[in-house]
Amino acid sequence: MSNVEELNPDLRLFTFGEALERLRISRFAGYELVKQGDLESLKIGARRYVTAGALKKFIEARLAAAARESGEARSNRVRRAVEGRALQRAKQRARRKAED
Repeated sequence: MSNVEELNPDLRLFTFGEALERLRISRFAGYELVKQGDLESLKIGARRYVTAGALKKFIEARLAAAARESGEARSNRVRRAVEGRALQRAKQRARRKAED
């Protein structure tokens, strides 16, 4: 490990291929993430590298997005359940009025 890596492990460089292996995604998917700005990379000469910090940031962003999506899905399920119960009650009241 170099002195820079000892001072800040987030600066450790992975080749683009190594980073993709760690993320378990294809080369095409990796380039799409870079193109979209979701995965930070740098070029040195003809080679592309990804820092450990960029990998960490990408994974944390994906985890946060997944948590938000799961929270939204849970909120939607609860909302649909509440609306469903309210609709059932309204139908029951309408039936009772019709019977009277």
